[in-house]
Amino acid sequence: MAISKAKKGSILEELKVLVDSSQSIVFVKNNGLNVDELLELRGLLRKSGAKMKIAKKTLIRLALKDKNLPEVDDAILEGPIAAAFGIEDQVSVAKILATFAKTHEKLELMGGIMDGAILSKAEVMELSAIPSKEELLARFIGAINGPVRGFHGVLHANLRGFVQVLGAISDKKPA
Repeated sequence: MAISKAKKGSILEELKVLVDSSQSIVFVKNNGLNVDELLELRGLLRKSGAKMKIAKKTLIRLALKDKNLPEVDDAILEGPIAAAFGIEDQVSVAKILATFAKTHEKLELMGGIMDGAILSKAEVMELSAIPSKEELLARFIGAINGPVRGFHGVLHANLRGFVQVLGAISDKKPA
């Protein structure tokens, strides 16, 4: 069904706003997901502060061109395409889509854009393998806390040894 020029204009403006506010964009091929699956995917994306928009490829290209982003290869925008926009986090969109694609064969990652560079399908998959921000922060805190914990253990061991020596001496001496 043909879309009116006014409707295309409003979709284009919405895409421009999403492109402008996003930190990363991931393109996926929708090979026949049903409505329930799409709603589930959009709900997962919404929880992480991301949005997904299904639009014509020409409108997606125009929105990207308007924001001075590089031209996306035809291989990435092949077939029925949806664009997922990572507004709050660069990695979470790729993570959610890769996880969802593992259980739903009809969804296929095609590529993306991050920091003004075009990402291939393989690069998006690598991006999805990066641990979450919370996990990286936890690892960082653990790495910082490790030497402090070791130093505390060494000091505590010396005190414990001293107390044990005093206890052994007091046990040997008559009261």
